[in-house]
This record gives sequence, C-alpha cells and structure tokens, in this order.
Amino acid sequence: MGKNLARRPHRLLLGVLTLAAWLALPPGSAVSADPEGQSQPSPDTQKAETRPAYWRDPRLEREVSFKDRPAPRETLAAPDPDPQLREAGGAYHVVRLVKGRILSSEELVKAIQKETGVRVMLQADWLREHVALPEKGGPARELMDGLAVAFGGKWLQVKNTWILARSLAEARLTLLTEAERATLLRQGRVALGRSITPDQWRRMAEKGGLALGELTPGQRALVLNDLRLYYYEPFANFGYAPGPQALTGQGVTLRLRGSGMDAMVALGAPGAPGRDAIGPFDVGIPFYHKRTGELLLGVPPPQ
Repeated sequence: MGKNLARRPHRLLLGVLTLAAWLALPPGSAVSADPEGQSQPSPDTQKAETRPAYWRDPRLEREVSFKDRPAPRETLAAPDPDPQLREAGGAYHVVRLVKGRILSSEELVKAIQKETGVRVMLQADWLREHVALPEKGGPARELMDGLAVAFGGKWLQVKNTWILARSLAEARLTLLTEAERATLLRQGRVALGRSITPDQWRRMAEKGGLALGELTPGQRALVLNDLRLYYYEPFANFGYAPGPQALTGQGVTLRLRGSGMDAMVALGAPGAPGRDAIGPFDVGIPFYHKRTGELLLGVPPPQ
C-alpha cells in the first residue's frame, strides 16, 4: 500500500434533523383525570417519559456552537431536483439536510465534549462521515438527538461514556482500548495460523491467495473478527479500514507475502469509503516478531 494510493474526497452527508415540537416541552409529572375519575398521565408527562436518558443530564443543556466552516462545493451538489435532498455518497440514500455548517462527525463529538465535559463517542465507522448542522448550533442533547436520527442509532451509556451505536456489541467494539484490541487481534491470529492446514498453505502459495469461501466456518469467523476489530477502530487513520461489505466476507482474501523472517499473511478486503479513504484494505500479518523472532502466528511460514 502506501506509495500510489490516492486520497478520495468523501461526500457522504447525513442530515442532522430538527427536534419534534414536543422535545421543547419541559419535563413534567402532572396527571390529569379522565371522565371516569381515573388518573391518567397527561400528554406532557407521556412525552417527557419518552425522552432518552441523557436528557436528564444538566450538562447536556449547554449550547454547542461552531466556527464558520464553508461547505465544499462538491458536497452540496444536488443530483435530486429537490434542492433540499442530497444523495448520500455510495450508499444512495437520500437525506434531508439542515441549512448550516458542514463538518466531520469527529469534530462535532469533540465540540460537544469540550462544551459539556461529558464523554460522548460515535460508533467508529460513523466518525468517518460528515454531517450538516444547524447554523447556530444548539444544546448538546438536541444535537445528540439529531445525530441519533441521522445515523439510525441509539445512545448507549457504557461506564462513563455515551456512545451512539447500532447495538451494544458495536458500542463495545468501538470502546475497546488499544491494548485490548491488540490482545484480541493477537489471540485471533494465533488461532487462525494454527488452524490453516498444509493443503491450504500450499493452495495459498500456488494460487496467490484463498478467498474467504475456501476457508472453514471457524477460519472465516476468525478472519471476519479481525476485520471487525479494524472496522470499529476509532484510533486508526480513517482511510485505513475495511469497508462494511468486507464484514460480510465480500472480496476478502488471504495470501502469502515475503519469505523467511519477513514472511506474512496478507489480509485483503474492500476499503472503507469516507473522508481520507486510501483504497483497498490490505494488512500484513507477520509470522515473526522482527526484534525477538517470536512466532506471532503460532506456526512457521510454509516452505
């Protein structure tokens, strides 16, 4: 990778939608009587109860504003006749934009954290997107509501962090520390190296690689888990990650590269779209530790 990889501008926009009118109502606990004398929750109470848990955090009432940031012209090009509708990159979703600033999701999260002191995160792959935000910003919790609608996720509280994710499993993958992630990668790769049969090594060398479908179910699970750990890696260069289709096995290959102490298994997959994207994902998994000579894959490279 590296030398001739072109950087591709990312033009995916996700609209941060304005809140429904009831969100402006203050929390309440009043009840009203029905005609038969039975106490029923008032509409105000019902609406207040549907608010997400983070609305109870007073720190998230604080206003978050943004510095002027002009939108790139190509980002606002409208393929749809309706000027308020935009095509969302390669996903071909149509989203409604809010007139305002265009900035990366990462910048928005940092702004919310800076203004409120609350640790908030997005599922790592969503950090690679751009969002359209209201001209004047707004209360942090309203921006969080808008992000939840735009990405179709939910805010989950994990320890001291609010994280927007599709599921708790994806939230936990994003919140792994670098050390935890490295440990899981190492364990999975040793298991994968030890599981590959002599015949598979031979075919890998002769054919130039093996497709995911040529592996056993257990091996496929180990490879996909390796890709998942990269996909939900918030610390890595955003352009160096597998794309979402790779998590289903599409276009995933294993091949041998190098020899002797430099030998490695190359794991290839379609790259992630997004800002700073640099092309197909390709990571070399070495057999040996360069300094100590330790067998990192649990087996030596095939002869």
